[in-house]
Parts: sequence; C-alpha cells; structure tokens
Amino acid sequence: MQSELLKMAEGFSLVASALTAIAKDNDSGSKGQQTVEKVPEPVKGKAQAGVAKDNGSQVNIEDIRAVLAEKSQDGKSKEVKALLNQYGVAKLSAVEEKEYPGLLQKAKAL
Repeated sequence: MQSELLKMAEGFSLVASALTAIAKDNDSGSKGQQTVEKVPEPVKGKAQAGVAKDNGSQVNIEDIRAVLAEKSQDGKSKEVKALLNQYGVAKLSAVEEKEYPGLLQKAKAL
C-alpha cells in the first residue's frame, strides 16, 4: 500500500512540475499573442545542463516536460507514467540525458 502511495505522490509531483513549467511559459508571453521560443545561447567550456545532443539537434528537459504536461492535461496521465516506466524511472528528472531525444519523440507520439 505504501509503495502505491509513493507512486501516486511521484505522479502528482510530475504533474505539478509540468503545470509549473506551463504557468511560467504563460506568464512570459502576452495573452492573444504568439510567443517566440527563446533559443539558449551556447555555453563555452562547460557542458550545458539538461541537454542531450542527437545528430546536431539538442533536446532540453524543459521541452520534454512541456510535452508531458500537455499530454497529462489531455487526460493521458497514465500513458505519461507508463512512458517514464519504460525508462525505469518514476519522474522525468531521473531520466538520463542521452535518453532525451527518444523520450521526446515517444512523448509527442502519445
């Protein structure tokens, strides 16, 4: 019973994190206007945190979080949780950076 409660709490944590990211995105843009996505500037001499490279493209954990939040809002919370379970984790922050491109692709396909 306790492990089920922990799984539920982790699921709520994922949803809360995703909703926070969406709220931050909405606060940065004006209502009724399209927002332009900011492109992060390259960090020289240091590895950029939370970014995996795949054939020259970059996938950021925030990009994945936004897609998963959207899917959760669309009523696909169980599918989001199952997707994370495929990677052997209960929350997005536990996914290895090298897995980001594949996870993003699968998240978009939900």
